[in-house]
Amino acid sequence: MLLDNVAEVGILRITQRRIAEAGRFNRSNENFPGGVVMTTAIDRRSFLARSAATAGGVVTAGTLTDLAMAGTAGASTYSGVLRVGLLDIPTAGIGPAFGKMDAAGFSMMRAIYDPLFVIDNKGVAQGFLAESGTPSKDYKSWTIKLRSGIKFHDGTSLNADVLIKNMNQWIHPRAIAHYAVAPLIQPKGKTSANVVKVDNLTVKLTLNYPWVSFLNTLAEQQIAYVQASANIDDNIDGTDPVKIKAGTAPKVGDKAPIGTGPFVFNHCDWDVDSIFYADHNAEYWIAGLPNVNRVEFHPVVDGVARVSALGTGATDLDIVVAMEANAIKAFKNNPGAANSDLSHYVDDSSAAAQKIRNPAVNSVQFNCRTSLVYKASPFSNYIGGKFSLTGKGFLARKAVCEAVNRAQVVSTVGFGILSNANQVFPTSSVYGKSKVAFPAYSKTQAIKDAKSAGLTKFNLMATSDSNAVASANAIQGFCAAAGITVTIVYKDQSTLINNCLVGNYDATLWNQFGGVNPDVNFPWWNTLDGSNGALVSINMAGNFDPVIESTMLAAMGAGVPKTQTSKWAAVMAQINKDLPYMFTSYQVSAVISHTKCNGWQNPSVTVGGKTINLLNHEGLTPWLSQIVLTA
Repeated sequence: MLLDNVAEVGILRITQRRIAEAGRFNRSNENFPGGVVMTTAIDRRSFLARSAATAGGVVTAGTLTDLAMAGTAGASTYSGVLRVGLLDIPTAGIGPAFGKMDAAGFSMMRAIYDPLFVIDNKGVAQGFLAESGTPSKDYKSWTIKLRSGIKFHDGTSLNADVLIKNMNQWIHPRAIAHYAVAPLIQPKGKTSANVVKVDNLTVKLTLNYPWVSFLNTLAEQQIAYVQASANIDDNIDGTDPVKIKAGTAPKVGDKAPIGTGPFVFNHCDWDVDSIFYADHNAEYWIAGLPNVNRVEFHPVVDGVARVSALGTGATDLDIVVAMEANAIKAFKNNPGAANSDLSHYVDDSSAAAQKIRNPAVNSVQFNCRTSLVYKASPFSNYIGGKFSLTGKGFLARKAVCEAVNRAQVVSTVGFGILSNANQVFPTSSVYGKSKVAFPAYSKTQAIKDAKSAGLTKFNLMATSDSNAVASANAIQGFCAAAGITVTIVYKDQSTLINNCLVGNYDATLWNQFGGVNPDVNFPWWNTLDGSNGALVSINMAGNFDPVIESTMLAAMGAGVPKTQTSKWAAVMAQINKDLPYMFTSYQVSAVISHTKCNGWQNPSVTVGGKTINLLNHEGLTPWLSQIVLTA
């Protein structure tokens, strides 16, 4: 049952003021363009104070009220409140079709919803809500069979009908997922997916193209998660322009999410600094899970502030996810840091981890289109009204890439955590090295190309965490040295993503493209979801290159990674040729908890009599259902 509200007594609400206090940075370094020095220090005394038990050592995980709630529920196997620190709260809600999901959104989705498939620790897709996924010989049709006896939080059953309804929601014209999925599964001239019901638990979905790794998408992308029928109805009605104008559109849907997952949504105000609350699902279909009474997601924009809030006090954070190099360095600089008796730490920087899953890449993403809402991007391929991949927009992008000493940026803001990136995927991956080199740093050439492009200034979007601020300032300084004025525009994460979806920006700091198989990146680089002038495009760089698209489709039909190598290497080469991104570094994603928060480091789950050893965290999405809090 969904509750109308939740008391916040005894709960720490982490505000922008606390972020500012805990995550200060200094801009006084004369040796670096933009003059930036970021804090990487966590005060040991305050860290240990936060790690101390409450008075008398009675309560260390959750409040007395929390433990009492667990006791009255008659549950001896779960207790406490799990407090998770994330970058942000997706202000439009969380959902597989209408949601605008980032890393934080995926963590919340995994609490409320379950995916059809999951990735194991070998990088192989395994059935979760789905018992099996069987392809046709040409890999254009996939038969998905669901497990029996699973119910949503509202008591309705998971079956073929609701799965078909989810699939049709993916391609609803007002859904965000539409722009990513419809080109692949929606027949031309049709308003629904090419899916048929085989029996009460089985559907057959026919794609427009062969897709060997399709199950990876049903494990890693947001459409992997299955939503209750009531949510789908509310999402569609809630975005109906006629009902919105009449004031009759429901305001729930993704803001009152109903899934089959280990936690039941309780409350969230859906503001940028709101806390997301969800309660233990006593009827979860996997026996014995979850292990805590409640989960709370706390947004902390600044990475250092987020890490410094970790501790075992009643209102501290139990586990945090971090993608900011200065936050990871700050944690490691603390005397009680990684692998100590104060903390658990896992990241994805090892060669072994990257063989299983490509890391995301940090970049500046350029707006290469002329959208309905913004027609002035200096990086557009449509300057002068004519499409060109080698015109003034390209020269402007090239000028910025040449103006910035990317290696020095990474050296300074990467703190020895990050490695330089000159292509989408690391050269250590099975996809090899791009045959087209990324432009080298050259202020002289940058000045020349900027003059040819007519580039004198542009706006750069970024979030306000100290790592992003430092990166943006560094880029601003290098561009200034080449005669290009950069105005930094700070946005919250949700607004930044919205602006990218509708093409309302010049350039932005960006992070994306990680995954077990690069096929999951097709939506971000295809031309099928729309073109220049479309209102929304999942190809948020707006670089509509038919060579990239056709090569990706060939790779998707080629099979396992070793048979895809030459095709994805060709994609990387074409991206380096077009320059829709200025790559800087490969992201390191870390998950950190105190030692009384266990179970997420090497998670496994038994479904259908089969034990699956799970990938411990995909990017920034740990398995929260496995966590046990101990006193």
